[in-house]
Amino acid sequence: MTGSRGGVVVCGADGSVGARHALARAVRSAASRGARLRVVAAFDPPDRSFGWTVGGGVGIPIPSTTEVAAAIRADVADTLDDVLDELAAEIPVSPELDIVVEVGPPSSVLLAESMDAVELVVGHRGHGVVSALGSVALACLLHASCPVTVVPEPASRAATITVEAPAAARA
Repeated sequence: MTGSRGGVVVCGADGSVGARHALARAVRSAASRGARLRVVAAFDPPDRSFGWTVGGGVGIPIPSTTEVAAAIRADVADTLDDVLDELAAEIPVSPELDIVVEVGPPSSVLLAESMDAVELVVGHRGHGVVSALGSVALACLLHASCPVTVVPEPASRAATITVEAPAAARA
């Protein structure tokens, strides 16, 4: 493991193909900087305002917020392990790693988790359909206090975009 002398690189993870490619880019960036990698996933809490019933009133259990967070953490850890295995020849010493799973809107969670970051890396499109760029990527580009790298899927003809926040926003 490398040290965190190079700060923290934050990467959004949502289970999409784009996020997986962003994760590979973030691993490379963190390793080259000697930075710690913080992989962040956000989710909406299970809706317990209504009960699911089937047939004679038998309820279908809705998972707790803790159970959902644990499942997401396990999925992120598996994806991260796969990406690190794929990059092992290129990056023999992995960066130090943190996985953060929080309840909340993805853009808000990513912006909060990247306040101390040297870079925020997100996929070009996740699961949303708000804009051609993706609503989370767009919010991060507009509001992050650190440089933001938006990574397209390899099949895309789009270029990787890195935008650095104005100095006034970083102050």
